[in-house]
Amino acid sequence: NTDWTRHFLDRATFTNSHQLSVSGATPKTSFYLSAGYEGEDGLLSELASDSYTRYSTRAKVRYDVFNWLTVSNNTNYVLTDRTKPTNYNLDDIYNAKPVDVDKNEDGSWTATDLGRALAQIVDGGSETIRNSHLQSAFSAEMKFWERLLTVNANYTYSIAHEDYKWYQTRY
Repeated sequence: NTDWTRHFLDRATFTNSHQLSVSGATPKTSFYLSAGYEGEDGLLSELASDSYTRYSTRAKVRYDVFNWLTVSNNTNYVLTDRTKPTNYNLDDIYNAKPVDVDKNEDGSWTATDLGRALAQIVDGGSETIRNSHLQSAFSAEMKFWERLLTVNANYTYSIAHEDYKWYQTRY
């Protein structure tokens, strides 16, 4: 007589988030630096590898080269990792009856909807998705004739990459 939804899914997951930033300025220069980390255990982390992490950094600088010319840069980098079971279908857990059994006496999975669903989550494979993104924006501002005319020039470079790995075991 088990409430399977509560048994596997009714729990709090651990999440943490940390950020650090530093900024400063002189009469001609200003800067800002930051870094961050976020991590979270997934809903199924007690059954299988299920997690999310994110690392981020940012650097901004602005420099007044002359009283008519200012240059700046804003660069950020983000890396995320997501690991989870290949089969993430929770319908059979939500729909399991209190009298269903998940494992046989010998420890093997039962040949029931619940047993097969849990076997697929625990032993059915894993997938990992890693995304990285770098972006850097350069700009220049030129002011002429007491700001009667202002000219802005911007250039942004951006590159992203995704690495996807998975394997699956049939049940």
